[in-house]
Amino acid sequence: MKTGIYKLENKVNGKVYIGRGVNVFNRRSSHFSKLRKGTHRNIYLQRSFNKHGELCFKFSVIIKCFEEELNRLETYYIAFYRETLGKRNVYNMTDGGDGSVGYKHSKEIREKMSFVKRAMKHGVGTIHSKETKEKMSVASLGSKNPMFGKPAPNRRGVLQIDKNTGEIINEFESITNASVVTNIPITLISRVCRGKAKTTGGFKWTYL
Repeated sequence: MKTGIYKLENKVNGKVYIGRGVNVFNRRSSHFSKLRKGTHRNIYLQRSFNKHGELCFKFSVIIKCFEEELNRLETYYIAFYRETLGKRNVYNMTDGGDGSVGYKHSKEIREKMSFVKRAMKHGVGTIHSKETKEKMSVASLGSKNPMFGKPAPNRRGVLQIDKNTGEIINEFESITNASVVTNIPITLISRVCRGKAKTTGGFKWTYL
């Protein structure tokens, strides 16, 4: 499946551009072609590209989906990254979906954004600095924490798989991300990924 939501990330300052495409790889080629020529319609992305250069930009697919889901998911991910990184760190000039500013989020999107805010408030998905990580490691010495030295489960990429055909349906950057999009609790997805359960939400799940 080539249809999905993608991200252009500036590796120097962490700013991102979120987009959608029936063929995300064609969109990648189109973006870089216009950026090289200096004709990209997003002036903020173009200025940043001119300043930092092509090698400082990374293209990645956030999620694969069906074509009819593109508008909804693009709107969601633009809002998600604005909430997570701060609006000034997202290059997008519109709210996505229909391509206009002031797009009114659906009830489903509002509920998911509320979930993200609650999760961030309690530290889920927080990216700690190197100094903070070191302090946390020192603080955990002697605690006999079974997860000490291991990556947090909700920070690992996961695959959503059709339980009957074995076909990969979606790829998510983290369990938290998968939970927000599918409305399946993090703990249930984690149980399947760890081999404690076979399926949840009607799907199989596995870590990348």
